[in-house]
Amino acid sequence: GTCYSHLGDMTDVYLDPREDSLENYGKALEIMALNFGKNSVEVAECLRKMGKVYSEQFNFITRFNPCADKAEACAQKAYDIYLKQYGEKHPLTALACAELGNSKYFYDDSFPYYEKALRILESLGDGHEVEKAKVLAHIAHHCHFGVEGGRSADVQSEMLFSEGLMEKQTDEKGNFTFRDFSKKDFEDFKLWQDTRIENAQRHIEGYRQSISYYERALAIAEPLYGEQYPWICSIHKTLETLKEDIGWEESEMEEANNNLSNGRKYQNQGRPGK
Repeated sequence: GTCYSHLGDMTDVYLDPREDSLENYGKALEIMALNFGKNSVEVAECLRKMGKVYSEQFNFITRFNPCADKAEACAQKAYDIYLKQYGEKHPLTALACAELGNSKYFYDDSFPYYEKALRILESLGDGHEVEKAKVLAHIAHHCHFGVEGGRSADVQSEMLFSEGLMEKQTDEKGNFTFRDFSKKDFEDFKLWQDTRIENAQRHIEGYRQSISYYERALAIAEPLYGEQYPWICSIHKTLETLKEDIGWEESEMEEANNNLSNGRKYQNQGRPGK
């Protein structure tokens, strides 16, 4: 059972064929349940890992996870077993609670579980820094995931107003000249740019939240593991990506604000559109 569980870890982390991971975890689950009982911590660990894989089946294009119910069911069962075996005031129960939060799609639904996990770990005193770092990294990931998961819907919201405007005359730099704009075009143009700005502001807020939690996790974990540890390297790489994403969103806001300013100037020249 332990071997199958390790195989699941290897395929999930290094090879990423999730069906193989689930198959190996499933075999481990059957063996662990037979040898240790269906309410054993060994079974809970298999369920926790399966829930994690199921929760990662989210499709950013369709904004749908076909395995969402399975992810939550596995995480809930794992938490219930840890709670029964160890009680609430135990680091493994706290981590299982965080995994239950991770199985929720919406951040507002997940955050109470993360808060509870951190409260449990804080109540246990010193010696649980690694667990705290893992929960903080969970929160950071969920903040980031929330932005990326909603991006396709944000693009669609912008397209509601941009349809037809992209074909209007622009100069050699791609800037709008507004010469062919009607009054309706100006109204849609303003709504389009305002939507771009609102989306970018929300994205930046989510990215900064994610950065804050990742940096808190690093402050705890990096002195313990060292900067060359794979998990630490992965967090640093993610932080670089998040900061680049913020820069891109800021350029989006700047472009949208410039477009609004240029549109107002054109209208103030007495040419408000046809």
